[in-house]
Amino acid sequence: MTPCMQSDRATRSGEPEYSCSLPAELARVSGVCQAASQFLNKNGQGSLAFAVGLLLREFLNNAIIHGNRLDGSKRVGLAMRLCRTRLVIRIADEGPGFNWRTTIQRGVPDGDAVSGRGLPIGVQYTQRVRYNRAGNQVVLWVARELKEEAQMSDFSIARTGTTARITLQEQLTAVEAPSLQAALKQEIAQGVKEIEFDLANTTSLDSTAIGLLIAASNSLTALQGSVRLIQVSSPLMKLLQGMRLVERLHASAKEGG
Repeated sequence: MTPCMQSDRATRSGEPEYSCSLPAELARVSGVCQAASQFLNKNGQGSLAFAVGLLLREFLNNAIIHGNRLDGSKRVGLAMRLCRTRLVIRIADEGPGFNWRTTIQRGVPDGDAVSGRGLPIGVQYTQRVRYNRAGNQVVLWVARELKEEAQMSDFSIARTGTTARITLQEQLTAVEAPSLQAALKQEIAQGVKEIEFDLANTTSLDSTAIGLLIAASNSLTALQGSVRLIQVSSPLMKLLQGMRLVERLHASAKEGG
């Protein structure tokens, strides 16, 4: 089996950097994601692991499947540099590239679509996405977390059997998401199949929070369970409608708006 070549070091300017070159084999992606998570934890950015893992899976898979056409003799290069305010991720394949301009123009696919979400996910979880002219190299800018932890008071959990009700507070954003993500993993690991998010007091969701809700829904759907959002304010319903996620997340509006 063709080996992966990896490096975890600091640049001349002292910025931590992780890089690797892997063959175009999908089985390699999980190992790279684990190594990237270790790199982030080592450098105090563990709260980025969810977003970065999602981005790496999407863009490495694209490079392997669509770029290198699953040709194991070709390689995919990855470099991640942790700068002062952001994480910069560069992924390049040896394929001919693609017309990324057309893909960007398509935007978020319909809720029933089973593909086409890779680039929208990239836009959602990054500050910036930039392709080279050919379309066989992409650079992603991810904001560093300035606050590593959210307090448990940001949400509360009540469980009855295999159903959990999670009451959120005023906002759920990239700051609060890591602690909720950890709690969701624990609930699902302990057998919860249905999760109801009560947003009666919530006025703000950002893209990281929406991604977390989608990830929870995906996990439970795989277990034949589901996620529901209840008591959603009118502004947040409009946000979910714009992302075509009302039905996907079984969202219901707050009485009286």
